[in-house]
Order: sequence, then structure tokens, then C-alpha cells
Amino acid sequence: NALSPEQARTILTEEKTAVLLDVRTREDYQRGHLKESISLPLDEIKQVQYEKDTPIVLYCKIGYKSHLAAELLVEAGYTQVYTIPGISDYQYDLIQE
Repeated sequence: NALSPEQARTILTEEKTAVLLDVRTREDYQRGHLKESISLPLDEIKQVQYEKDTPIVLYCKIGYKSHLAAELLVEAGYTQVYTIPGISDYQYDLIQE
């Protein structure tokens, strides 16, 4: 399910268990990421250990990796998987570590 950044913010604010995952590489994450996001590169997505009904919001640079990650999570049985526009497609406020 594709969400606007505003819709995602509502879910992340209202759902206490919701998580925001950045599926880019750790290097890209360190260069700039969304506040409160967790770095979980696409090649590690199968290691996710959340409850199956946890709302999971995914993003990457252009949307390709987050779409692949969403497919993998749905196949694994997750029921609330969402993507938002990539950071190259939307003017997010990014933070650096």
C-alpha cells in the first residue's frame, strides 16, 4: 500500500507499535535519513522480528527497494505494510548521524 508522507505520519503517530524502516544501505542511511527511522537494508529484511500485525512503513531513495521489501514482508505474513515516496521524490527533512 502506497501512502503519502502525511498518511504515514498519522499511522506512525497514532499506532504505538508502528515502525519506519529505511531499506537503503547503512552508508546511505548515515548520509541522511528520516527522523525516528530504523536502518534495515533490503538484504536484511527477512530478519525482521515484529508481530505480524505491526504497521511497517518503508522507504528508500526512489521506491524500488521499498517496494521489493514490502513484497517480501507481505509474503512473510505481515498484514500492515506500507511504502512512502523515496527521498529523491519528496522533500523530507533528513537528519544525519
